[in-house]
This record gives sequence, structure tokens and C-alpha cells, in this order.
Amino acid sequence: MYCSKCGTKIEESAKFCPSCGASQGKESNFNISQASDSVEKFVNEARVQINNGKQSGVR
Repeated sequence: MYCSKCGTKIEESAKFCPSCGASQGKESNFNISQASDSVEKFVNEARVQINNGKQSGVR
């Protein structure tokens, strides 16, 4: 898992980040890979829409 404050990779059982000291309660965990997957999905969907517009001649 990753620190919810600074993004440093930390142990799953860590209660505090060894890098910045931020508390790592379950509700505050930030999963960078999930966020990255969401961004990638959004970008891919935008590309499809753009390509569909180019193919149909819509601007």
C-alpha cells in the first residue's frame, strides 16, 4: 500500500508512514494503482470519443 499523505510505498500493516509520519488509518489509505487505473480508463475513453469524432467529421 502507499502512504495517504506522501505516496511512499509502505507495509500493509503500517500504522504510520516511515517517511512522513502520517497516520495510516484504513479510511485514509490511498491506493495509487487504483487511481492510475481510473485515470488510464478515462484517458482511453476520451481517445475513443476523439477518434469517433474524427471519423465522423464532427469537430
